[in-house]
Amino acid sequence: MFLFCGQRAITNQAATRYLARNHERLARKHGAKPFVLLLKVVNSQAYGPDVVELVADVTRTAQAPLPSRRPPLLQGTHTAPLNAAASAASASPPGGRAPAGGTPVPPTPG
Repeated sequence: MFLFCGQRAITNQAATRYLARNHERLARKHGAKPFVLLLKVVNSQAYGPDVVELVADVTRTAQAPLPSRRPPLLQGTHTAPLNAAASAASASPPGGRAPAGGTPVPPTPG
């Protein structure tokens, strides 16, 4: 089975013609195994579906397992580290200072 995914009908026709012209070479290379090719139709307005270039054999990439998905974050959780300066400043009372631990220290009378 072959699947052609062009943006227009002429690109599908061009891919079909490429396969027909190159089927013996492709059969020698891939045998009965599935394969995925990226083709480029060159100036279809001038040449129609007859000029096609092989851009890349992307079989390995197309058949690679998808990366595992991270589970969605629970609402109200935060996984990114907070900016220490911003969190210390917002935790300090007006005129106060926050030590490295983040606990606000009231200003000393002076």
